[in-house]
Amino acid sequence: PSSFERVIILKLSSPSEVSLTRQCEIVIIFLSLRMCIKSLVDKAAFETVTDDCPSLRNFCIIMEHIFTHRLLARRSLFSSNEAPTFWPVIAKLAPRITVGSIQDMEEIQTDLGKGRAWIRLALVQKKLSGFFTLLLSKTEHLRSYYHTGGFLVNIEEMTELAGTLRCLDSIDFNLCLRDHDFDFGELPEIDYSPYLRFIQSHHSIADDTMEEKRLLSLQSERGRPLG
Repeated sequence: PSSFERVIILKLSSPSEVSLTRQCEIVIIFLSLRMCIKSLVDKAAFETVTDDCPSLRNFCIIMEHIFTHRLLARRSLFSSNEAPTFWPVIAKLAPRITVGSIQDMEEIQTDLGKGRAWIRLALVQKKLSGFFTLLLSKTEHLRSYYHTGGFLVNIEEMTELAGTLRCLDSIDFNLCLRDHDFDFGELPEIDYSPYLRFIQSHHSIADDTMEEKRLLSLQSERGRPLG
């Protein structure tokens, strides 16, 4: 098993250490991310990855879930209950040149939109895995942004994530940041359907056909429906 899977096995054997709910959240998010990255790598082998790629959209949503996992709500003079946004984390810790590029985009009005745009910019510039490698040395700083148990404050999970993201550095993403609505609504749901599809092999189909013929033959011999 990978280092991440060994961490999960260890935690599952120590239920007092971490809640079962959190364990399930992390496993689902991470496995979805790995399958999504595999889809992107496969697609990039034959064509350019652009904005209309379903795997790209799902990847960005998964990354948003990772950035917002157990993120502390913001407090301000006007409200103590603002929805949490991960842009302050990026604005504080990401390279200034990438942060400045996003801040210069006047059409993006919200912190949520800036965070989403930055994820895509980091993909285009091949800086996403490097940013997560940087965060490994900033866990103490990150604790001021996240509750205990957050994905980004766990060394083992972050180490595995940074390694997993490295393969994206080989992909040339052709993404448009200027004509995209990043300020929409709340956190989107991850689309799990591409990873749950069952593709039946030709051998399996042939076996099913033979079994169906056998059952029909038995039904005919008995002269009554099966069941």
